[in-house]
Amino acid sequence: MNRKLPWLLLVLSLLVNAGFLFGVLQAQQQAERMSHEATNETAQAAEQLDLNAEQEAALDAVRDTLRARIERDRNDERRDTRQSEVLEALVRDSYDRSGMRAILREDSDARLERWLDMGEEVHGFLQALTPEQRQRFQQLAESERGFLRALLFARNGSGNSNDNGNSRD
Repeated sequence: MNRKLPWLLLVLSLLVNAGFLFGVLQAQQQAERMSHEATNETAQAAEQLDLNAEQEAALDAVRDTLRARIERDRNDERRDTRQSEVLEALVRDSYDRSGMRAILREDSDARLERWLDMGEEVHGFLQALTPEQRQRFQQLAESERGFLRALLFARNGSGNSNDNGNSRD
């Protein structure tokens, strides 16, 4: 039995490692598939509007601006400060409703400003479209779930010819 134990452990170790490698390969393939699907989804959304080269460049610029704004907000130090303030307020002996409201209102105002700025960017892009393209945009946005996300918030950097496939999300 003692002679069989090392061989048994070796075989068991090989099986575990093979299972691990299989899992890693599956995860990598799924990530590649999702990236490819996102690229197709974004290209399809832009194709449905029949954009010319100038409009596609404007769309890329809007995407870059939106992505940069989201990233800037994610990295904003005030976000961490607000989160700390909320946590501190929650662990206090008594709940300060008005204090919590002030913290949350500030957060809500910042979110509102972000959406207003982003809306202004999208509005500017839409004004450069023909009336037919704007009408098509509205129809697609109302009828196809995910159209706006695919068109404006391309995942994994897809849909932007300047990305070289690198993710900025």
